[in-house]
Amino acid sequence: TANPRPTPKGFFAEHSGTIEATACLPGFYAPTIENKDCYPCPPGSSCSLEGLFEAEECPPGTYRSDPEIGGFGSCIPCPQGTWSKNWQLREKGECTRCPTGVV
Repeated sequence: TANPRPTPKGFFAEHSGTIEATACLPGFYAPTIENKDCYPCPPGSSCSLEGLFEAEECPPGTYRSDPEIGGFGSCIPCPQGTWSKNWQLREKGECTRCPTGVV
């Protein structure tokens, strides 16, 4: 082409001479243009779809620590008997035991 195009957010082109950008796979994201690779979704956030340019914060009552746990970067519910009102929990231990009188 006369003018190469930058890869859009959420896409990458790893090798020189690539003719089409590739969407980041679930569990990864690319926050800027002109990416040569995608970044792993950070703990406390979810990247469950392909082509993401922004990691989604885990909502209250969920967590995500290890990218290998919970599939493609999905947030995992706090275990039964625990809860949290906070966003972006990074591990199961951040879930709080339910106090007496509530479930």
